[in-house]
This record gives sequence, C-alpha cells and structure tokens, in this order.
Amino acid sequence: MMFALVFMAIMLTMSVTLIAMAGLHARAERRAAAGLAALKLAEAGVDKAIYELNQNQNFTGESDVPIPGGAFSTTVTTIDANNKQIISTGRASFGGAPATSTVSAVAAIDLETVSFQFGVQVGEGGLEMKNNSRINGNVFANGSISGSGIVTGDATTASSSALAGPTSISGITVWGAARSDSVLDCVIGQDAFYQTTNTCAVAGAEHPGTPAPDPQPFPVSDAQIAGWENAAAAGGVIVGDYLLPGDESASLGPIKIEGNLTVENSAALLLNGPVWVQGNVVLKNNSVIQNSAALGAGGTVLLADDPAARSVRGTMTIENGVVIAGNGNVGNYPLLISLYSGSGKAIAVKNNTSSTIFYAPYGTIEVSNNSSPIQLTANRIEIENNATVNYTTGLQNALFTSGPGGSWVYKPGTYVIVKN
Repeated sequence: MMFALVFMAIMLTMSVTLIAMAGLHARAERRAAAGLAALKLAEAGVDKAIYELNQNQNFTGESDVPIPGGAFSTTVTTIDANNKQIISTGRASFGGAPATSTVSAVAAIDLETVSFQFGVQVGEGGLEMKNNSRINGNVFANGSISGSGIVTGDATTASSSALAGPTSISGITVWGAARSDSVLDCVIGQDAFYQTTNTCAVAGAEHPGTPAPDPQPFPVSDAQIAGWENAAAAGGVIVGDYLLPGDESASLGPIKIEGNLTVENSAALLLNGPVWVQGNVVLKNNSVIQNSAALGAGGTVLLADDPAARSVRGTMTIENGVVIAGNGNVGNYPLLISLYSGSGKAIAVKNNTSSTIFYAPYGTIEVSNNSSPIQLTANRIEIENNATVNYTTGLQNALFTSGPGGSWVYKPGTYVIVKN
C-alpha cells in the first residue's frame, strides 16, 4: 500500500513537471515566433524607408506604422550626401508574447563606376602629339601613335584592324615600355615589344615577333550614356537655347536642354546632376563649371548629343582659361561627353583649361597649348604644343551619379541586427 502511494506521488510530481515544462516550451515558442515576426517587421521598415527616400530624399522616418502582425518605427539620418543611416524597430505579438527587434542599415545613392585605366585612350583614329606635349600616364590606342611628345608611362597600340591597318609608335619618347606592330624613330626607356620593325633607341630589352595586344573597348558603355540622358530628361526640359550671361551664376541638373548651351565669359555653372545638351556646348573664356557639393563623392556629366544628327551637332568648345572642377571630395570629377561624329572637332580644348575628363567616342579631341586635362578618351586625339595630360590616380574607379535625384538602394554589407 505504502509502495503504491509513493509511486502515485512520484507520477504526480513528474506529471506536474512535464506540464510545467510543456508550458515553458510553449511560451518559448511564442516568444521565438514573436521575435521572428518583429525582426521581419523591422526589415520591412528598412525597405519602406528606402522607398520613401526615392520619393523624397529629405525623408527622416516615421513612427508606429501598422502592418499585419504588428508595427514598425524608423529613423533616417544623413551620413553624407550619398549615404543615410536607417534604424528600424519592429514590434509584434504571438499568443500573448510581445517582442521587439531593431535593425540598422545604410541606404546609398546608386553610383555608376567608370574605369579609366589609361591617361589617354584612343580609337582607330590614333594619337598625334606635337612639340613639348606630354602625357603623364599610360597610353592605349586602337590606332597608331605619332609625333614628338613624351609619354611618361607605357605606350601601346593594338594589333592591326581592317580600318586602322598595321599600327605603329613613331617619333615620340616613351619612358616606359612600348608595344606595337612596329616602333619607328622613337626613344623607348624600357622594353620594346613589336611584331615586325624597330628603328627606335631602346634602353631595355627588345622582343621582336611579339604580337600587339587586342583592341580595347572604351570605358563608358552606350547603356551608361543612355541612362544619364534618361536621368537628365526626367529632371525637366528646357526648350530652346540656354545662355548664362557673363559674370552670372546658375545651377542646372538633372535637365535636358533642347538646344545649345553657352556659358559666357567669367560665368559660373554648378552641376547638380546630369545635363544633356541636344545641341552644341560653348564654355567661354574664364568661365567655371563645377560639381555641386550635394553630389557627395559621385561626379556627374555634361553631355552634348543629338541622336538624330550626330554628324551635325553635339560639339564642345572649351575656350581659354576655363575652370572645370569637382566639388572638393576625393575622386569627384565632372565628365564632359560629346557624341559628335562629323568631320570637325568633337571637343576643342583651348589654351590654359584646367583639369577634367573629356570623352568623345566617335570624334576627335584637340587639346591646345598649356591645357591640362586629367584624362582623354576619343576616336582620335591631337595634343598640341606644350599641352599636358596629367592622369590622376583613382580614375580606375571613378564614380558618377544621376544627381541628388538618383535612386537610393541598400548598401551591401551594412545590415546589422542591433536587438532581437
């Protein structure tokens, strides 16, 4: 009898323990389910904040936003012009068990990376260098290189093509290595790699019978240019010519100009985003073109292009003493693009123009005396007496944006669970 009572007591104790453990397990499951729901609500808050930033870049967050299963609250603070911190807290309840979860992430302006690998990159039209001209950097040409200037890095021409024929490097001084089908009447400071002929003074080793490398594509794609044009047009349209009078200042971008753009002597134009000129661009003496501080680290573009008449319009004339500058952030540059394909100069850079990037994939860039761009890309390039190209470190990964109206996106690698 006593044994039966003891056994019943033990069984009762075990039953109570099991029931208590089951209750604890159920509560733990409810808390876990509520915690997971709260985490999902916090993440939904981040997504909603990024959506709101794309509607209004000044969005600072919202509180107690109800959605099925709970609610979230967000705060958005500015890190810099291109980055914003989002803190989102989700609140949920499951089976009477409440939970909160907080996450952090960074939203960033979607920047385009353009890799300018060479100080000068030339198409099949080739590169011509005049007396005392100089390129501080490397040169790659799908055509020939000729003249009497100095290249402080390597000089390379691509292998023969149907349009350019056999390529050569002739007349210039190359401080680095030279690679071409033929190297003729030049001075080469390091090794010479050539397929057929060498009549140069070579300080390094000679490598006859070496094929020239394959042609290289230009660094800016048609899709990138189309994207900048679309972003400009989405910002508004100016019908007809736009003239900025001398000594005055203005801000433009994103904007499309259905006509010519003229910036008169000593006027100052601030670029807030891409400016697409469906005509010709003239920057007159001592005018200033500068990226807005609102762009942050990303540069922007001034683009001349009439898709219906590229052989007629879309030229750029940069007159004496024009200053073209970034906004002071490291790696911030304006990119000036002409898609002109006619027989004249796509971009004419006159005397004493200061540094920027010029791009003319279908035409010719001419750089006159004492000008100093930091990078040139064109089908043909002519560098006149005493002009210098000063390639700037960092152009391998130059960043460009559509401007303050550019799209905000989640910045990979910034997601953190602060509390769960």
